[in-house]
Amino acid sequence: MKDLNQVIRPKSWDEVVGQDDIKEICRKSLAEDKFPKFSIFYGPTGIGKSCIAELVAREITGYTGDLAVAPCIKKYNMAALMGKKDIVEVIDNIFKYKSVGKTVFILEEVQVMKQEEEQTPFLEELTRIPDDLYIMMCTTKFTALTPALRNRAVGFQLSLP
Repeated sequence: MKDLNQVIRPKSWDEVVGQDDIKEICRKSLAEDKFPKFSIFYGPTGIGKSCIAELVAREITGYTGDLAVAPCIKKYNMAALMGKKDIVEVIDNIFKYKSVGKTVFILEEVQVMKQEEEQTPFLEELTRIPDDLYIMMCTTKFTALTPALRNRAVGFQLSLP
């Protein structure tokens, strides 16, 4: 049986309710091949952060299949990881990943990352994002991220429709 969330999740930009400004910015930057390598989608719970990140990832990579088995789109729920060791391992995996074509990493619930312990290793690696790699973070608490991390990303603030 399929997960209901996956069944009703928007599969196209037209199915996303609200967020017209964010959708327009994303679609325009994708059409011009200028979507940022590092971005943060933030706003209240259930507003569509992950959904929009997934649509962007699909457009960047051209992947149309099931995201659970996507070779070019990797999703991590940071809240489900056990601690610093797991988070550092995810960070290592991102920056050591050898892709064939464009690859997108979507990191959800990043507000759980402790500022100094778990965000600093990520911050240190940002200077060497490969050309074919994109990192998108999704969070309900933008201010839980260090100012240095927030300042290196393009932020997309989603709001209630």
